[in-house]
Amino acid sequence: MIGPVVVVPSTPLALPGHPGRTHPEIETLRGQIARAVAELAGQTHVLVVAGGPAGSGTRLRMPAGLDEEEGRLRRAYGLITRVTRTGDTSPGRGTQQGGVPDDGVIRDLTTAVRSELGPGELTSQSAEVNDVGWVDAQVLAAHAATAAPDAVTVLLSVASDVPWPVAARLGRVIGSLRTAGQLSVMVAGDLSAGHGPKPPRPGADTTLDEHVVAALDGGRPERLLTLDPEQAAASHARAVGALRVLGATLCTPTGTASMGTVVRWSGAPLGVGYVVAVGR
Repeated sequence: MIGPVVVVPSTPLALPGHPGRTHPEIETLRGQIARAVAELAGQTHVLVVAGGPAGSGTRLRMPAGLDEEEGRLRRAYGLITRVTRTGDTSPGRGTQQGGVPDDGVIRDLTTAVRSELGPGELTSQSAEVNDVGWVDAQVLAAHAATAAPDAVTVLLSVASDVPWPVAARLGRVIGSLRTAGQLSVMVAGDLSAGHGPKPPRPGADTTLDEHVVAALDGGRPERLLTLDPEQAAASHARAVGALRVLGATLCTPTGTASMGTVVRWSGAPLGVGYVVAVGR
């Protein structure tokens, strides 16, 4: 069984100290995220599974140096590194020649993912600061670092329209790792953008949110597998691909079938739906 699972939104607004607008519901969301992320305290390895825009594919990346003040990408190289508070992102740290991580858990994970997905299914192109999927993953990594600052972290960005076979195989790989017990998973919990009297995306379908919350709170991860990419596109819910991978991971018979997830909070501050959940 994998370590703790945490589902939190990847909106930068929820980062502690974000200079943007303040709102009571955002403050509530920040508090709920902090409570959930505390589940990662003491963890040594974290896999971040973020949502990406439709068409962005499945991308395996390292978190690079997280700037503690700005919470954005400082510079990027390779695939794997350690999230640090000091910005130490020297290229040789934590890797062996050829880019193979010098860490058993991460080596098992990256080798398995690369072996399972073909060249057309997994990409590792350079990260860009304005790459939405990469920024979302980076925000999640910043949250993880608040509870587990020394954890080795790998970022996986999964497009909202990821093909079902790819999501299923990714979940099977993650849940079946022989070192899975040493790996925690943080997944994006960004839902639809059509809530409230002035939603950012008027007319967006919001029924997807209820589906996700029921699946996570009812211990029915198989329901995450049925999330519809077309509905995700209509509701502007980028995290659907990541949540489908989570569903496949939790349904892995040899990995996490006995894990239960509980929703700590769900809501739609500023018209966008979010969910916070934990699982052990």
